[in-house]
Amino acid sequence: MRHRPIISVLVASFFIAIMVWLLAKQVEFFEADLFQRLISAFGSSDIKLDSAPFENLSMSAKIATAAGFLGFASVSTWAGFKLAPVPRTIVGIQLFVMSLFYQWGIWQWLQVAGHPVGYSFAILVGCIAGGGLRQLELTRRESESRYYEIKIRNKELQETRLSLVKQDEVERRMLAADLHDQVLNDMKQLVGRFEDYVSGNEKEANLEKVRSLSSKVMHEIREVMDSLCPSVLEHLGLVAAIEDAVRKGGERSGFKVRFRGKIDSDELKGLSIVEQSLVYRLVQESITNICKHANASTVRATVDKVDGCLLITINDDGKGLDPAKSRSDSRGLKYMRLRADLIGATIAWKQGENDKGTKVEIRLDLTGRQAVQTDD
Repeated sequence: MRHRPIISVLVASFFIAIMVWLLAKQVEFFEADLFQRLISAFGSSDIKLDSAPFENLSMSAKIATAAGFLGFASVSTWAGFKLAPVPRTIVGIQLFVMSLFYQWGIWQWLQVAGHPVGYSFAILVGCIAGGGLRQLELTRRESESRYYEIKIRNKELQETRLSLVKQDEVERRMLAADLHDQVLNDMKQLVGRFEDYVSGNEKEANLEKVRSLSSKVMHEIREVMDSLCPSVLEHLGLVAAIEDAVRKGGERSGFKVRFRGKIDSDELKGLSIVEQSLVYRLVQESITNICKHANASTVRATVDKVDGCLLITINDDGKGLDPAKSRSDSRGLKYMRLRADLIGATIAWKQGENDKGTKVEIRLDLTGRQAVQTDD
């Protein structure tokens, strides 16, 4: 790949030299007059041009003539390939001046008339050809860059999917553990109390315990179902589901809740149920992090539309999040970013208001979205 531009420049230079040589032979008489004027300008007099054909020239004269065409064509093509338009023009002018000195030199040493039009044309065509090769090379590099960028993105997408599958597997195992440790254990107690009730031992006490355990089991099953598919999201919409998640977090951890929903539900009709579910999971995980780590007394949450984007902010007044941790590969934060990426959303952790606590911002572009059709 590295040698391709050099080969292209050499091949182009060779063909330019041949083409210019043929052109010079066509305008030989016109060039003879120009060359006489050129030599006179350098101070030479009594000029007598040798009109012998190229094949009758001496070997040194042939080499000098061929080297001149090929050399100036090669240098101008390489300059056109390596340089931008303005530097390329400056170098082209410099090469033209150098060609005049070169023609004067071979006349002084070898008495061979040069080709002013030929050299000028070789330099001009070389610069243009080099510029074309430069553009082709830039296009090739851009295509190659896009190819590798797409390849990297595909690899990242595969890794993202694998990470999310692993995370979902962890969550399923945790759910199974909760069912085993809580619901199943309570069901065993319920069966035992019911058997005691049927046998007639302490009927009133056992009946009360059966009722209590039944209510507890139903509540735990309801929480599991709500964790898998939040009913409030399905029936009341995303804004209400976010408010419900924040208030439930406050009930668990005892912090005060300040919630404001400034967006109309009609503006969220462009979001599919999957997108809404993932946004809700991001909010839910943020609240869980506050309950576990923040030790906050107040949590303020807002749902708004800013610059065509759904903007959700969750601000707590707890002990805050270490900025280094938010930029690191923390597993929980990493999974939240991956979930956000799946729907084109962004999530950021910032310092809270008045330099207290943590502020979570979830942003999702709503522009260009049409209402999602749902089956009744």
